[in-house]
Amino acid sequence: MSQTESAVTTMSIDSTFDALASDRRRRILTLLTADESQVAVSGDSASLETVARHLVALEQGTEPEAVTDARCAECVTSLTHVELPSLCAAGFLEWDRSAETIDVADDLTLDGSLLQATLESTERDWSQLFSALANHQRRLALSVLEEAITLDIEALAAEIASCEETADATNIEVQLHHQHLPVLEAAGLVTVDGRTVSLRGESLESSVFEMDLTQASGSIVVSAPN
Repeated sequence: MSQTESAVTTMSIDSTFDALASDRRRRILTLLTADESQVAVSGDSASLETVARHLVALEQGTEPEAVTDARCAECVTSLTHVELPSLCAAGFLEWDRSAETIDVADDLTLDGSLLQATLESTERDWSQLFSALANHQRRLALSVLEEAITLDIEALAAEIASCEETADATNIEVQLHHQHLPVLEAAGLVTVDGRTVSLRGESLESSVFEMDLTQASGSIVVSAPN
Protein backbone atom coordinates (compact mmCIF):
# COMPACT_ATOMS: atom_id res chain seq x y z
CA MET A 1 0.00 0.00 0.00
CA SER A 2 1.40 3.40 -0.98
CA GLN A 3 1.74 6.20 1.57
CA THR A 4 -1.13 8.03 -0.15
CA GLU A 5 -3.38 4.97 0.01
CA SER A 6 -2.42 4.45 3.64
CA ALA A 7 -3.26 8.06 4.50
CA VAL A 8 -6.66 7.80 2.82
CA THR A 9 -7.42 4.59 4.68
CA THR A 10 -6.34 6.07 8.00
CA MET A 11 -8.50 9.16 7.50
CA SER A 12 -11.46 6.95 6.60
CA ILE A 13 -11.05 4.81 9.71
CA ASP A 14 -10.70 7.95 11.83
CA SER A 15 -13.93 9.26 10.30
CA THR A 16 -15.72 5.98 11.00
CA PHE A 17 -14.94 6.00 14.71
CA ASP A 18 -15.50 9.75 14.97
CA ALA A 19 -18.97 9.30 13.50
CA LEU A 20 -19.74 6.56 16.02
CA ALA A 21 -18.55 8.73 18.91
CA SER A 22 -21.92 10.50 19.04
CA ASP A 23 -24.98 9.01 20.74
CA ARG A 24 -27.21 10.90 18.32
CA ARG A 25 -25.40 9.59 15.25
CA ARG A 26 -25.61 6.03 16.57
CA ARG A 27 -29.35 6.55 17.13
CA ILE A 28 -29.71 7.69 13.52
CA LEU A 29 -27.94 4.58 12.27
CA THR A 30 -30.08 2.42 14.54
CA LEU A 31 -33.26 4.00 13.16
CA LEU A 32 -32.17 3.41 9.57
CA THR A 33 -30.77 -0.11 9.97
CA ALA A 34 -33.43 -1.64 12.24
CA ASP A 35 -34.97 -4.84 10.87
CA GLU A 36 -38.37 -3.15 10.77
CA SER A 37 -37.40 0.44 10.18
CA GLN A 38 -40.30 2.89 10.46
CA VAL A 39 -38.54 5.77 8.73
CA ALA A 40 -38.29 4.49 5.16
CA VAL A 41 -40.82 6.16 2.88
CA SER A 42 -39.87 4.83 -0.55
CA GLY A 43 -37.67 1.81 -1.03
CA ASP A 44 -34.69 2.19 1.25
CA SER A 45 -34.92 5.98 1.30
CA ALA A 46 -36.09 8.08 4.20
CA SER A 47 -37.06 11.71 4.10
CA LEU A 48 -34.97 14.12 6.15
CA GLU A 49 -38.06 15.31 8.01
CA THR A 50 -39.14 11.73 8.83
CA VAL A 51 -35.72 10.88 10.24
CA ALA A 52 -35.74 14.07 12.29
CA ARG A 53 -39.23 13.44 13.68
CA HIS A 54 -38.46 9.83 14.64
CA LEU A 55 -35.10 10.83 16.12
CA VAL A 56 -36.66 13.48 18.37
CA ALA A 57 -39.37 11.02 19.40
CA LEU A 58 -36.74 8.44 20.30
CA GLU A 59 -34.75 10.96 22.33
CA GLN A 60 -37.82 12.29 24.13
CA GLY A 61 -39.43 8.89 24.69
CA THR A 62 -42.60 9.83 22.84
CA GLU A 63 -44.40 9.04 19.58
CA PRO A 64 -43.37 10.73 16.29
CA GLU A 65 -46.85 12.24 16.00
CA ALA A 66 -46.32 14.06 19.30
CA VAL A 67 -43.17 15.86 18.10
CA THR A 68 -43.87 19.52 17.37
CA ASP A 69 -43.04 21.03 13.99
CA ALA A 70 -40.70 23.51 15.69
CA ARG A 71 -38.72 20.77 17.44
CA CYS A 72 -38.61 18.78 14.21
CA ALA A 73 -37.26 21.81 12.34
CA GLU A 74 -34.52 22.27 14.96
CA CYS A 75 -33.50 18.65 14.50
CA VAL A 76 -33.46 19.01 10.71
CA THR A 77 -31.03 21.91 11.10
CA SER A 78 -28.78 19.84 13.37
CA LEU A 79 -28.89 16.88 10.98
CA THR A 80 -28.05 19.08 8.03
CA HIS A 81 -25.08 20.85 9.59
CA VAL A 82 -23.67 18.28 12.03
CA GLU A 83 -24.81 14.66 11.99
CA LEU A 84 -25.33 13.90 8.30
CA PRO A 85 -22.03 15.37 7.05
CA SER A 86 -20.17 13.21 9.57
CA LEU A 87 -22.09 10.03 8.75
CA CYS A 88 -21.72 10.59 5.01
CA ALA A 89 -18.00 11.33 5.30
CA ALA A 90 -17.58 8.01 7.13
CA GLY A 91 -19.45 6.18 4.38
CA PHE A 92 -22.43 5.13 6.49
CA LEU A 93 -25.09 7.10 4.62
CA GLU A 94 -25.88 8.65 1.26
CA TRP A 95 -27.69 11.97 1.37
CA ASP A 96 -29.51 13.57 -1.55
CA ARG A 97 -29.68 17.23 -0.54
CA SER A 98 -31.97 18.28 -3.38
CA ALA A 99 -34.50 15.51 -2.73
CA GLU A 100 -33.93 15.69 1.04
CA THR A 101 -33.69 11.91 1.28
CA ILE A 102 -31.28 9.68 3.19
CA ASP A 103 -30.19 6.15 2.27
CA VAL A 104 -28.00 3.64 4.03
CA ALA A 105 -24.88 3.12 1.90
CA ASP A 106 -25.39 0.23 -0.54
CA ASP A 107 -22.24 -1.63 0.53
CA LEU A 108 -22.71 -1.12 4.27
CA THR A 109 -23.09 -4.12 6.55
CA LEU A 110 -24.05 -2.92 9.98
CA ASP A 111 -25.95 -4.58 12.81
CA GLY A 112 -28.24 -1.93 14.25
CA SER A 113 -28.92 -4.08 17.32
CA LEU A 114 -25.25 -3.86 18.32
CA LEU A 115 -25.35 -0.09 18.03
CA GLN A 116 -28.51 -0.09 20.09
CA ALA A 117 -26.67 -2.07 22.76
CA THR A 118 -24.08 0.71 23.04
CA LEU A 119 -26.87 3.22 23.57
CA GLU A 120 -28.51 1.17 26.31
CA SER A 121 -25.34 0.17 28.16
CA THR A 122 -24.65 2.00 31.41
CA GLU A 123 -21.42 0.14 32.16
CA ARG A 124 -19.28 2.10 29.73
CA ASP A 125 -19.15 5.45 27.98
CA TRP A 126 -19.21 4.21 24.38
CA SER A 127 -18.97 7.72 22.95
CA GLN A 128 -15.73 8.17 24.85
CA LEU A 129 -14.46 4.79 23.65
CA PHE A 130 -15.21 5.43 19.97
CA SER A 131 -13.70 8.89 20.27
CA ALA A 132 -10.53 7.36 21.70
CA LEU A 133 -10.31 4.98 18.75
CA ALA A 134 -10.69 7.81 16.21
CA ASN A 135 -6.93 8.31 16.01
CA HIS A 136 -4.52 6.03 14.16
CA GLN A 137 -1.67 6.32 16.67
CA ARG A 138 -3.96 5.35 19.54
CA ARG A 139 -5.20 2.34 17.55
CA LEU A 140 -1.60 1.46 16.72
CA ALA A 141 -0.67 1.67 20.40
CA LEU A 142 -3.48 -0.77 21.24
CA SER A 143 -2.33 -3.08 18.46
CA VAL A 144 1.23 -3.09 19.84
CA LEU A 145 -0.03 -3.67 23.38
CA GLU A 146 -2.24 -6.52 22.17
CA GLU A 147 0.98 -8.39 21.40
CA ALA A 148 3.11 -7.22 24.34
CA ILE A 149 0.35 -6.64 26.96
CA THR A 150 2.66 -4.39 29.04
CA LEU A 151 5.39 -1.98 27.91
CA ASP A 152 7.09 1.12 29.21
CA ILE A 153 6.22 4.29 27.32
CA GLU A 154 9.64 4.56 25.65
CA ALA A 155 9.40 1.01 24.27
CA LEU A 156 5.81 1.58 23.14
CA ALA A 157 6.87 4.74 21.31
CA ALA A 158 9.72 2.89 19.63
CA GLU A 159 7.37 0.15 18.44
CA ILE A 160 4.95 2.70 17.02
CA ALA A 161 7.79 4.57 15.31
CA SER A 162 8.99 1.34 13.69
CA CYS A 163 5.55 0.94 12.15
CA GLU A 164 5.59 4.49 10.78
CA GLU A 165 8.67 5.01 8.65
CA THR A 166 8.60 8.79 8.92
CA ALA A 167 7.81 8.91 12.62
CA ASP A 168 10.15 10.11 15.35
CA ALA A 169 10.12 7.96 18.50
CA THR A 170 10.90 10.91 20.78
CA ASN A 171 7.99 12.96 19.47
CA ILE A 172 5.69 9.95 19.67
CA GLU A 173 6.72 9.39 23.30
CA VAL A 174 5.79 12.99 24.13
CA GLN A 175 2.45 12.64 22.33
CA LEU A 176 1.73 9.36 24.11
CA HIS A 177 2.50 10.83 27.51
CA HIS A 178 0.57 14.08 27.12
CA GLN A 179 -2.20 13.21 24.65
CA HIS A 180 -2.93 9.64 23.69
CA LEU A 181 -2.43 7.61 26.86
CA PRO A 182 -4.66 9.88 29.01
CA VAL A 183 -7.42 9.48 26.41
CA LEU A 184 -7.00 5.70 26.21
CA GLU A 185 -6.92 5.38 30.00
CA ALA A 186 -10.03 7.55 30.42
CA ALA A 187 -11.79 5.28 27.91
CA GLY A 188 -10.85 2.23 29.98
CA LEU A 189 -8.61 0.72 27.30
CA VAL A 190 -5.26 0.86 29.08
CA THR A 191 -3.84 1.30 32.56
CA VAL A 192 -0.91 3.66 33.07
CA ASP A 193 1.28 3.12 36.14
CA GLY A 194 4.15 5.59 36.17
CA ARG A 195 5.89 4.92 32.86
CA THR A 196 4.36 1.48 32.38
CA VAL A 197 1.39 0.95 30.10
CA SER A 198 -0.78 -2.17 30.27
CA LEU A 199 -3.65 -3.25 28.08
CA ARG A 200 -6.92 -3.70 29.92
CA GLY A 201 -7.76 -7.04 28.37
CA GLU A 202 -11.24 -7.23 29.84
CA SER A 203 -12.19 -3.72 28.80
CA LEU A 204 -13.77 -4.32 25.39
CA GLU A 205 -16.89 -6.27 24.56
CA SER A 206 -15.86 -8.20 21.47
CA SER A 207 -19.41 -8.44 20.10
CA VAL A 208 -19.42 -4.74 19.24
CA PHE A 209 -16.18 -5.09 17.32
CA GLU A 210 -17.51 -7.97 15.26
CA MET A 211 -19.52 -5.43 13.28
CA ASP A 212 -18.43 -5.46 9.65
CA LEU A 213 -17.27 -1.89 9.21
CA THR A 214 -14.98 -2.76 6.31
CA GLN A 215 -17.20 -1.31 3.62
CA ALA A 216 -17.89 1.80 5.66
CA SER A 217 -14.28 2.66 6.29
CA GLY A 218 -12.30 1.31 3.37
CA SER A 219 -10.14 -0.94 5.50
CA ILE A 220 -10.72 -1.65 9.15
CA VAL A 221 -10.16 -4.63 11.39
CA VAL A 222 -10.82 -4.01 15.07
CA SER A 223 -10.25 -6.81 17.52
CA ALA A 224 -11.02 -6.80 21.20
CA PRO A 225 -7.99 -7.76 23.32
CA ASN A 226 -8.25 -11.18 24.93
